[in-house]
Parts: sequence; structure tokens; C-alpha cells
Amino acid sequence: MINQQLTEVTTIHTMLPNYWPHFIASPYAYYNHESIYLYHHPQFNGQEVILPWNNQFTGCTSIIFENEATAIVDINILNKEEVYATLIHELFHCHQYHKKETRFPNELTGMAYPLERENIQWRIQEREWLNQALRMKDINKQREAIQAFIYWREKREEQYNEFVQYENLIETIEGPAFFIEYHAYKDIVNQPDERVLERYLKSLTDYSIMTNKIRHSCYPSGLAICLLLETFSPKWKEELFDHQLTLYEVLKQEFESLAKAPKRMHLAYSLDNLIHEAEISKEREISHFKETNGLLFTLIGQGKIQQFDPMNIIKLHKNFLHKNGMTIRLQEQSIYFSKPVLALTENGLSDVTQLQFFIDHPPEQTIDGISIDGIGHFLGELKQIGDNFQFILSK
Repeated sequence: MINQQLTEVTTIHTMLPNYWPHFIASPYAYYNHESIYLYHHPQFNGQEVILPWNNQFTGCTSIIFENEATAIVDINILNKEEVYATLIHELFHCHQYHKKETRFPNELTGMAYPLERENIQWRIQEREWLNQALRMKDINKQREAIQAFIYWREKREEQYNEFVQYENLIETIEGPAFFIEYHAYKDIVNQPDERVLERYLKSLTDYSIMTNKIRHSCYPSGLAICLLLETFSPKWKEELFDHQLTLYEVLKQEFESLAKAPKRMHLAYSLDNLIHEAEISKEREISHFKETNGLLFTLIGQGKIQQFDPMNIIKLHKNFLHKNGMTIRLQEQSIYFSKPVLALTENGLSDVTQLQFFIDHPPEQTIDGISIDGIGHFLGELKQIGDNFQFILSK
């Protein structure tokens, strides 16, 4: 399987200029949970090398590996075409690093995103108009649709500025990466362009994703703005790193504000039901975690989150469910969790007071604490309550 997915690997750097002007090439790696297939890394003289897997390689992302921005892709979760397109996406994040990009969002803002009826209603309106703008063949009607999109976003900015700016920044960081991923996927699959576009835009007007997955929902809106900029601001790619404007602000520069409100799009679902569904969905995720097979282990003590995946966190009150990889500082050591872990926090995301996770076997007791297979050694006091374990960390 892995050989099939790596057939495009030797040509990736030569393809980069097709997707972005002056695309800076970086090292990249495909991996499974046994091996890392690393390419073009200066630490290894740019040669292809195979290394044993380590926990720095988690998810599909860009990391600093051996002092170099490196794109990584988990080959276990993607097919050949997805691997290629996702790698181009992550290489763009490396390009952003080299271009000293600073327009990153505060992820805590996204986790505190308000599910207020008015905000959700206006957000649906703006995204419906953004979708319409992409579908319009008549340039004048397209302009009107973009102006309507801008109207609703401006209206939201007046009342929810901090959270709308969070969306603007996600679109600016992830929109161009999603834009070139879309083009890379289009290049490698034997499918009509319209079908590929639908694949990448399907969550733009998905009401459930709009309310349940705010961060994720900004990828297609960022892509949509990029596609419109191709028409209305053709030099946007060459100029993107020459200023600090968001993608939305670049688009907005090309249009005058509407003097009056545009017509409202018909909503296919009840707003109250959407908001209720979003809240229930979070509770369901936490409940599903607590039904995991294995022995429940509760670790009590102070810790600090060092690394996490913002695309795979569920926040419910002071609980944060990390679904896919998290690193925490505990007792002067960095502990990596590859499996889901529920963190109880103080003062936002990073200050942890309690962790819950599941283990397959009871911890091994030592003179001064315990050792948990695949996780680490901790100092403190162990208590067993039925089939569950509770451990209080020594200070």
C-alpha cells in the first residue's frame, strides 16, 4: 500500500511552482506508525531516508523537525490522491513559515465561540451568499452576491468582532493552503472539475458543520474567497505576504458596501434546533469517550499543555477532549498521548488540573510511584476504585 501512495513523491518539489508563485520547497515525510519516509531534509543531505516512527509525527501537519520546517502526512488515513494533495497543503504551511507569516488566530477564541442565535443566523446568510457568488455566471450578479456576503459579515463584525476576526484569520492561514490542495487534488484525480469543486466546498453551506465545527467551516469559506480573488484581484497571490490584511479584507477592498440589506436566504433548518444539536453533539462526544473499552485512569495534579491539534478538540464547560494527539508537561517531563484524553482545566486550555484516559493494563507500581506502558513514569500515590484507577501527582 505504501509504495502505491509514494509514486508521486519524486516529482513533488518540481510541481510546487504550478500551485503558488515562488513556492519555497521544504522537506516532507510520509509515515505510518512504524516508519517515517523523509525526503529532501538537509540534515540527511537531501537524501531519502527511512526512520523509525516517533511521536513528533502525529496527524497531517507541518512541524519543525531537526530545525527545519517539514510537512508530514499520515499515510494510514488517506488514499493516494489525498496523500498527494494533503502534502501540497502542508508544504504551503511550511512556505508560510519561511515567509514569516504572523496572521495566526488565537485558538482559545475559537473554543469560546458563542452559539448565539443571531450570530449563527447571520453567519448562515453570509455563507449562502458566498456560495451564490461562486455559482454566478453573470459578473454583475456575482458582484451583487459578494456585496451581500460582505454586508452580512460586516453586520456580524459590529456585534461579534473578536470571533469574526478569528474566522478571518483562519481563512487567511488555511484558505490558501486549501486552495492549492484543491488544485493539487484536481490535477491527480480523473474527475470533472465541477465534481472536485463540490468535494471541497460541500461544507461551505452545511448548517451542522457551520455550528458544530467553526474552525473546520472556515477552510471552504477561505477557499471560496481565494477563488473569487482569482477573478477580482488577480495579483493576490503575489502580494499576500506583502501586507497584513486578511483574505476577506483583500476581497472587501474591491467592493463598495451595500446601502441597504440584501434579501434574506431561506433557511432550511430551525436555528434553535441547530444550536441544540451543536450542544448535544459535544455532550455525545464526551459520553462516547467515557464508554471507551479499557481501564479508566484519572491523573490529578498540575500540568501544562504544550502541543495539541485544534481541529480535534471538543470543549464542554471546563473540559477539553483531545481526540487526536496531545503533549503535556507533567513533573518536569513532556508526556505524549496518542489516544483520546479528557483534560479538566483552569484559566483556559493550557493549565490542566486533571486528566482522564483509558489504559489496557493496570499500571506497574514502583517504589515512588507508577509506570504506565506507552505513556511514562509518575511520582505520587495510586488508588484503585473498582476497575478504575486514580493517581495523585507528587508536587
